[in-house]
Amino acid sequence: MTFVVLGFAACVPQLTSPRLAAEPPGVVAPSPTAETMAPFDAVVPLATVAPISPDPDVPLSLSAPMLQRLHQWGSGVPLDLALGSDGTTLFVATALHLQQHDAGLLGRIGWQHALAVPPSGLAVAPSGALLALALGSDVELRRLHDGTVLATLAHRARVTDLVFAPGGDRLAVALATGSLVIWQVEQRVPLSELRPSEGNDISGLTANFTSVAFNHDGTYVAAGDANGTVTVWQLPVSTPVRQFSLGLREVTDLAFTPDGTTLAVASAGSRSEPGSVQIWDVVSGYARAYLTIMSETAQLAPVTRIAFASDGRSVLAGTTSGEVVRWAWPSGQRERVIQAHRGALSALVTVPGGGFFTAGRDGALKRWNADGLPLDTLEGVPAVTAVAMTTSNRQVITGGEDGSLMLWTQEGQLRETTWEHRGKIHALAVSPDERMLASAGADGSILLWSLPEGTLLTRLAGHKGRVLGLAFAQDGTLLASAGLDGTIRLWRIPEGEAVRRLTVIEDGGLNATAVLGVAFAHQGEVVIGTAYDGSVRLFQTSAGGAPTVLRTAHGGWLIALANGAHDELAALDDTGRLWVWDKAGTLLGRGALADATALAATATGHLLTVGPTGGLSLWQVEANGLTELASSPCNGDNLAVTADDTLAVVGSRRGFVEIWALP
Repeated sequence: MTFVVLGFAACVPQLTSPRLAAEPPGVVAPSPTAETMAPFDAVVPLATVAPISPDPDVPLSLSAPMLQRLHQWGSGVPLDLALGSDGTTLFVATALHLQQHDAGLLGRIGWQHALAVPPSGLAVAPSGALLALALGSDVELRRLHDGTVLATLAHRARVTDLVFAPGGDRLAVALATGSLVIWQVEQRVPLSELRPSEGNDISGLTANFTSVAFNHDGTYVAAGDANGTVTVWQLPVSTPVRQFSLGLREVTDLAFTPDGTTLAVASAGSRSEPGSVQIWDVVSGYARAYLTIMSETAQLAPVTRIAFASDGRSVLAGTTSGEVVRWAWPSGQRERVIQAHRGALSALVTVPGGGFFTAGRDGALKRWNADGLPLDTLEGVPAVTAVAMTTSNRQVITGGEDGSLMLWTQEGQLRETTWEHRGKIHALAVSPDERMLASAGADGSILLWSLPEGTLLTRLAGHKGRVLGLAFAQDGTLLASAGLDGTIRLWRIPEGEAVRRLTVIEDGGLNATAVLGVAFAHQGEVVIGTAYDGSVRLFQTSAGGAPTVLRTAHGGWLIALANGAHDELAALDDTGRLWVWDKAGTLLGRGALADATALAATATGHLLTVGPTGGLSLWQVEANGLTELASSPCNGDNLAVTADDTLAVVGSRRGFVEIWALP
């Protein structure tokens, strides 16, 4: 059975805690936020999304007027899962919501609460009355049956993971500073703060903790860090009893065997080696197993999640490629490889008696039986990495981190989905006549599609590595692509014939940097690419010769590019600053801090930026620089504007799509 859940409340302000970093851990009064969204017996199918006006309760310190959000869909990609103690409810932390699902029918949602920031951890107390949710530097303790916030535990640094002790009386909270805070749950007080022994860290480097786990009786607690060190404490003593090292390979997850004597450690691997699960005996300190896949034809992707079966007879690992691998334990024999998700696996929870739940960045939740066969699937909007929209029929196109290409109506009704790309889609572009779509991705290919049907026309190959940017010339006869290989390629349209190869920066004949943004100017006579040194390079499309170089005032890698209606050129750098040059190549002003990750130009000469920090902003280009005309809070990170300047589509790697009206 498969359902699709679409949700709301993505564009909310980025809330920051008023507590100072110097404050010790403490308890904050409950917040009255979050409201029940659906009754427990409501099965949520693919839905039509009602228009949404800007939230009147969102406080704004902006002098510019707000933009209007018309439509929104997507509940956020699932980031973590926790099973209720009775096994009948599954708690899901998405990038936008905290949800309670029926474990037997995933499409049935009991309650749902909007979140101001993406969570970094979720845990359910064994008592079955409480759950803990990590949000920034805080941990919210919530009532299990309705999600009401009971208390907030404050910390000095960002929380990266958390876990309840088996008795439910203690909560271990891992911090980005490399410390582990143990809380007494009932009294809401910190009992101790644990750190690796001074000078005894195997890596010799201080690193943030990434994961934490208790053993079966709560006597051992282990924490792994980004430098590949795992530290084990025997409570209540604060001095570590064991340290294991993966050799500067990030620890992504930890799991104890049910008997509590053996610890499994998930590794992201490195460029030269596969992901792995490494298993140690906690008492003796001896390595017991190294589980991976590495052959001439297959290599295990970085491991993101691990779990032991409830009987301890197998260990499961989820990877960035969406696979779940099962090994028998203690033999270490590989039993099965399941392609569970199209995107990276973000959560894995085993079920007593066999079976397991998974979540992925493809937006899906899945329930599996003990043999690894799917029993239930709840589809969702994946992490959105590129968007486009047509004017003629208001068709929205999204590209996903999972390689999906989706065609939607502007109200959020899904029309078509295809997976022709292998890996993330980095860029989309619609031709000026809106009869063709170009898509580019991590697989190094460029695909041309007919619109509005979404039929694949042809594949273009030439780049070495990922293709990161696309742009059509104003007359539609040329397509420019920018890549990780440091080149811009020009293609004749509609034939798809390769025309030119331009290297943006050369150093001794070697490509120095990736090109992250590309655009045409002067009616297609000039093609422009970004560079790492705060410059843009302008090439004549029909002739050779050295490029014209325009520079920002600060340097820094330029990540996005747009050419305006009057041939003004705009670029975003990696600090979120927006820069503009006029048609003659003169830098206008000193740039504006847009706090943005994406940029688009309108046909009326305005610029539009979006980013999770800076929100959605409309800018006026003037002789002395930029003026912000309108702005609204928004957590999107990619966008596109319709040719008639009436609408903007915003997508987010958090897993939502929004349609905004432009003034």
